Amino acid sequence: KSEGLQMRRDAQGGHGSGLSDSGQGKGMPTSQVQLLITTDDSRVRLHDFDTYTQVCKFKGLKNERLQISASFSSDGDYVICGSETGNVYIWKTPELHSAPVKRLRKDSERVGSYECFQSTHKVVTCDTDGKTTTQPAIATAAVFVPFPAVSIAAGLSGVQMRYEDPEDLINSIITTADYTGRVRFYMRGAGATPDQQVQ
Repeated sequence: KSEGLQMRRDAQGGHGSGLSDSGQGKGMPTSQVQLLITTDDSRVRLHDFDTYTQVCKFKGLKNERLQISASFSSDGDYVICGSETGNVYIWKTPELHSAPVKRLRKDSERVGSYECFQSTHKVVTCDTDGKTTTQPAIATAAVFVPFPAVSIAAGLSGVQMRYEDPEDLINSIITTADYTGRVRFYMRGAGATPDQQVQ
């Protein structure tokens, strides 16, 4: 069902870089699907999939050239996205009305509060001729590892983990990838929420 979704230029001349992810955000009825749209004006927008109206806008990151997609956490409590600066950004999903959202764009909620951490740095290499090459610090992907995968991995690893309840593992691990192809895993400390501590 994508018949009303179109690429559209905004007043500043920016354009959508594509549909990023669809999922069930927090505070929405199970029959209502939300769509995250990542654009090259350094914004992540959340739309109601049935009415195509903008529900809220997440601000803070810098993405002006690359298509770096945002995504929901598995429980819908958070939105996460990599960036062209090498940072990973995490926003708390706002509590939304359970009734179908029918707001004008100018009335949509803006979420400017976020947490971020540096996941990659510039890499400078030098060949035998003395020429240097710099790989930019770009976090090309950042996602919360889905809860079922974390739970299974924790059970099979045999590693002692500091969690009393298996559900404490929800949103506990973040996977990132950078421009050089490196993949990293970050795990928060026990008892902390993703916007309090990332290790």
